[in-house]
Amino acid sequence: MKEFGSVAPSGNNYKYRFFFLLFLCFSSVILGDCLAEALLLSHFQTTLVSKMYTVNAVLLFICSIIILAIIDRFNRGRIFLSFLFCHSGLLFLTWILIHVGYTALYVPLFSYAYISKIFLFLMFWTLTNDIIDSRKAVKDFPVIAAGGTFGAILISFAIPGLLKVFSAQSLVGLWAGLVFCIALIFIPMNKLLGKQTAQYSDSMRRTSFTFKNIQKGITLLRSEPLLSHMAILYFLIFFVLLNQHYLFYGVIKTQLGDASTIAGFLGFFNGFSMILTFILQVTIAGLIIKRIGSTRSMFLLPVAFSLVFTFLLILSLKLGVQSIAAQMSNLLFFSVVCGVGLRVAFFDAFFSPNFQLFFSSLPQEIRGRGKLAIEGIVKPSAMIVASLWLLGVTSRVSFAVNISVLLLLSLGMIVQTLRIRKKYTQSLTQYLRTFSSNLKMEDVSQLASSSEGLAVFKKLIQTEPFEVVCYLVEIVCQSRSNEAIAFLKDISLQVDTKVRAVIVAALGTIQEPSLKSFFIEVLKDNDERVIANAITSLANYDEPEVDTILLPFLKHGHNRIRANTIVALGNRTKESVKRECYNELKRMLFSEDKWQCASALYAVSELYNDSSVTLAFESCFNKKRDAIIADRNLWRQCLRVISKGVSNWVVFDLVSRSSKLNSGKRREMVNAVSLACKNGFSSETLADAVDATDSWMTNTILKIIANSNTRLSKEQEDAILTLANQEAQRIDKRSMAVHCLTSQSDSESIHLLAEVISEEHITTHIDTIMCCAILLDTSGQVKSIVRRLRHENQHTRAQALEVLDNTGNTKVNRLITAFYEHSQQQRSPLQLKSKTNGQSLSISSIIEEYCNDQNQWVRECALFAKSSIHQ
Repeated sequence: MKEFGSVAPSGNNYKYRFFFLLFLCFSSVILGDCLAEALLLSHFQTTLVSKMYTVNAVLLFICSIIILAIIDRFNRGRIFLSFLFCHSGLLFLTWILIHVGYTALYVPLFSYAYISKIFLFLMFWTLTNDIIDSRKAVKDFPVIAAGGTFGAILISFAIPGLLKVFSAQSLVGLWAGLVFCIALIFIPMNKLLGKQTAQYSDSMRRTSFTFKNIQKGITLLRSEPLLSHMAILYFLIFFVLLNQHYLFYGVIKTQLGDASTIAGFLGFFNGFSMILTFILQVTIAGLIIKRIGSTRSMFLLPVAFSLVFTFLLILSLKLGVQSIAAQMSNLLFFSVVCGVGLRVAFFDAFFSPNFQLFFSSLPQEIRGRGKLAIEGIVKPSAMIVASLWLLGVTSRVSFAVNISVLLLLSLGMIVQTLRIRKKYTQSLTQYLRTFSSNLKMEDVSQLASSSEGLAVFKKLIQTEPFEVVCYLVEIVCQSRSNEAIAFLKDISLQVDTKVRAVIVAALGTIQEPSLKSFFIEVLKDNDERVIANAITSLANYDEPEVDTILLPFLKHGHNRIRANTIVALGNRTKESVKRECYNELKRMLFSEDKWQCASALYAVSELYNDSSVTLAFESCFNKKRDAIIADRNLWRQCLRVISKGVSNWVVFDLVSRSSKLNSGKRREMVNAVSLACKNGFSSETLADAVDATDSWMTNTILKIIANSNTRLSKEQEDAILTLANQEAQRIDKRSMAVHCLTSQSDSESIHLLAEVISEEHITTHIDTIMCCAILLDTSGQVKSIVRRLRHENQHTRAQALEVLDNTGNTKVNRLITAFYEHSQQQRSPLQLKSKTNGQSLSISSIIEEYCNDQNQWVRECALFAKSSIHQ
């Protein structure tokens, strides 16, 4: 069971280190924001803020372009550390210049505070994404974010007190000192993280710093479906957010006065809004995100926007407000302020962790560039559009009209969030599937039509490995030209018998009348493989002359030649020929020689449309069932027969014996019967045979139905859901048995039994629940990521679990994620006992139960444990 509980990432030990680091980052950012906003608003008009949005956007775009080319090419820990030291140095310089009297620096300081904040958080969360995968992030990110909120709370309430002792200009030095402390603290942390902060792509590392490589990062938005849809939502959010914040600045400017008063109010405001955020983060944020899923949690912020603007719209219509300055009421002031506080709380508690969680799900090589593409392109675009809207539209329309537009955009966010949920799953599924190579092989088929090309082929066929030769022969045959046919006939005499057999089989696919004499001549070859392929090729010529030539080969001493002859003549119209073939087929089927029987089964798979042949096969299977299951060659040929949809009886017989087959044979049987379903066998007949008491039979049938893409009725879906819950209860019961065996005894035989119960029973039950999830998922995305659930890479496993969280049947999928995220053996005895109705188990009763188990391996291990106890 170890493999099912190992999704915890290596970053688990770093959660509280990130908590403290973000605590300091947020403290510096909130202090810087308050100081920059207060200094700007106290010396300039509010209209300058809307203009500064445009300036901030342009500067952010330029800086993002520069960082876009390096974020995935160099050690992210070193980049972050370098940024902190540079940031601190610039702030110290600004502090000195402000004290000298350069008040004009208030304007660039406002922009710098915003841009440095963006890149500080961007680098921090990118580092966190590299360490913590998306599944662990569901629980850890709200906790880490709470560290930032806690820091914001303390610094926000400290600002009014600090302003009583120091001026706003003097606190810029404190801001610089905080950033310098972050850099000092991160130095040992960066060493501790080591190579985990250097998870950059090798392909990106080797590229040069060119405009073309920068352009690749920008075009990422267009090529990656999740990023492109996230960009739309991000644009809408920041457009609305900036409009709401401009409204917030307007009411503050109207109601309040000088810089100290504004800075004090902003400190208290940020403090109380951060308290609300902190309460959400440490109480319900993580639980809600985990409970309803990351993409569903994205609805909370748009819903909060919609509620706030709905209330403001109703209030504005009631007051008849034309503009903020026209009529300011205390109710309007507190409504705007509370609305911004609610937005801040929901943004930091739900949207921000989810936004970072998405990037933990994306491949590492696009993680940094993807964030920068959104933060450095989409956000500036939203800022520019918002600035133009504020300058050109807001001042010319009524307050109610402006709020109505923002309300409509908030509703649009809800619609976009619905689209993101679908694209998120598609994006993860795309990454989890095996990617095909972008390399295209040269079209060499044209060479087969020229004498120069055939000369090249001749040399290659005589020198290249056998696998390459097979491909070359196939290419030459595809041209179907007279030159190519003549070339292959001539060269067949110059190569070894193995290659000659390949050439004969390839020429048989052309079905050219002129080749009949060539195949007849090849029948005289000394190699049995060449003769067998020549017989198969001659089967394409339904002529009495060919029948006469092939008939003697029914008595040939080589099994493959006789089997190929039976296949070649078994579909002839002449009854006497068919009867002679059938008699030889029966003789080979019931022969004591397993090689003859295997060759005969191959012939049956080719003559599956003949009812008499099917009866002979069923009779043979009934007599040699155990020998067929035990022998590898007979088993393989038997599966080849049933994959053609030949015999329902044999299929049901094999499925009913699932518990007696090992996992490899069960898997092969599932694949064969699934092919049979595609060839006419009805999988619905198997559904009626589901036996809840036989785990292996049930598991096999569900896999077959899942592979056959059968559409379920509503009644069948309910039955599948019930079965999944029953399997989960069986897992808890068997997990309790495993816990009792391992905790109450040190005997190796008993521990062996516990391990076997885990491997055979619990694994099968989990696999059955997975089949239920596949059957209940109409999109087919769950099926495509099953193998990735056990991938060695923690981020890949987390991506697969994210898919389960966002598609298919939620109840069944959560059963699966529970087992893959937390090993059943890691549960406490009280938890397990509560899930087994408080039932107390003893070692003797457990062993006695499994001595009668359906699975032979489990039964033998239980008997061995029983005998060791008595000894």
